[in-house]
Amino acid sequence: MIIPTEPVGSIPRPLNKRGIQNALRESEQRLRAMFNQAAVGMAIAGMDGRFEEVNQKFSDILDYSAEELSALTFLEVTYPTDLPQTEKEMGRLLAGEITDYSLEKRYIRKDGAIVWVFCTVTLLRDEAGVPNRFVGVIEDISQRKKTEERLRSSEEELRALADSIPQLAWVAEPDGNIFWYNKRWFDYTGTTLPQMEGWGWQSVHDPEKLPLVLERWRASISSGEPFEMEFPLRGADGVFRWFLTRVIPVRNAEGHITRWFGTNTDLDEIRKTRQELQKAKDELEDRVRERTASLQETTQQLETFCYTIAHDLRSPLRAQQGFALALLDEYQEALGETGKDYVQRIIAASKRQDQLVNDLLSYSRLSRTDLHFEKVDLAKVVQDVQAIFAEEIAHKNASISIGELAPVLAHEATLNIIVSNLITNALKFMAPGVVPRIRIWADQKNTFVRLWVEDNGIGINVEHQPRIFGVFQRLHPMDAYPGTGIGLALVQKGVERMGGSVGLESAPGEGSRFWIELPHAP
Repeated sequence: MIIPTEPVGSIPRPLNKRGIQNALRESEQRLRAMFNQAAVGMAIAGMDGRFEEVNQKFSDILDYSAEELSALTFLEVTYPTDLPQTEKEMGRLLAGEITDYSLEKRYIRKDGAIVWVFCTVTLLRDEAGVPNRFVGVIEDISQRKKTEERLRSSEEELRALADSIPQLAWVAEPDGNIFWYNKRWFDYTGTTLPQMEGWGWQSVHDPEKLPLVLERWRASISSGEPFEMEFPLRGADGVFRWFLTRVIPVRNAEGHITRWFGTNTDLDEIRKTRQELQKAKDELEDRVRERTASLQETTQQLETFCYTIAHDLRSPLRAQQGFALALLDEYQEALGETGKDYVQRIIAASKRQDQLVNDLLSYSRLSRTDLHFEKVDLAKVVQDVQAIFAEEIAHKNASISIGELAPVLAHEATLNIIVSNLITNALKFMAPGVVPRIRIWADQKNTFVRLWVEDNGIGINVEHQPRIFGVFQRLHPMDAYPGTGIGLALVQKGVERMGGSVGLESAPGEGSRFWIELPHAP
């Protein structure tokens, strides 16, 4: 708390000579302290430009001591290319046109490095108005200039890159005002920057599409969300071409939009190709519908034909069997051994023919029947099929080992046919005197279950394996291994209709391992 020594409102007593000297000395000390401790460089130079006094910050910026600077002028430490501007401003100052000047300039440090400063120079005059001193204040802006240079370099690189890309490109202010376009924009539109600046780009848009473009562009500006839209732009030849326009906001560290960067990608050829593909697709779909209808009609005709032929074939075949059996029963003695052999051959041939008709009907039904899938217990299917072949298995003294079997998503009746044919093959194709040994198990592979049926039979040559799943594909004479040649075709057709696949691993004399894959039923 300060207690006044004079009554409030009293007139201060005048200082004596000693008091004036003390006040001047204190003022000078304060000014000296401010000069030396200032956060900016400060210097006093004579009219010849030689430094008379500098503060510590000034010495630090130029890396000279105060004594070294006293032997130099401010022109001697100025970068040569900045001298003309400095001398020009000095001339205006001395001529009385201005009382001070400020500019960005470069100084040469003691080590030869360049330092950028913001310099303000004031001319002091004596009581008579005669110039006698220069006062300079400098602020080191080297870091700012480096940042500006990096930004300028980056912007030049960005513009060079934007000029080299195949798209039309442009840059807009946060409010959508476009101030720069790349060269390809001007090449395509045949316009100039003065014509396009701001919102002048509207002149190259289709008038019918422009209102929607403006609506969506303004919505993006308002929300800060990226813009994407397809619309036509008029070229220098007056022809409109379709472009895909994408605009993204460029944000600063605070998240504020500083610019918008947009590109226009030519889609005209793509759109034409797309339209042609759509047209071709529509035509193809029409042809497919026509072809499907034709195939359905043909399929119905074939089914009718198949059933008719089957009926017409099976009736005489059964008659042949009946008459042949009657001959054997009633005229054995008259026929003799040769006659009985002929009749037995007739019976065997008619049975084979009847079985062939049955297999063809089964294949036909499997090809056209609607299959409804459900969870099927593979173990039960294998056990049921094994029971069907129990007599043959016992007759051949065969053995069947069954491993772990997972449930599958399938049509149970079709799966029965498939497993029956695989087990039939495993029992049939054995070398003379070999007892059949069959092993059945399943592996789960991702969403599929692979069922294996392995035998110790005669095996199959690699070159024959690709064709054994075809209809009527037989690899052995009928008298060695009887059959119609349709069993494996039924296996493949059934598996494919249930969305699975089929294959085998085999070698002559080493048996075969057939497999089928069906969807797993969790």
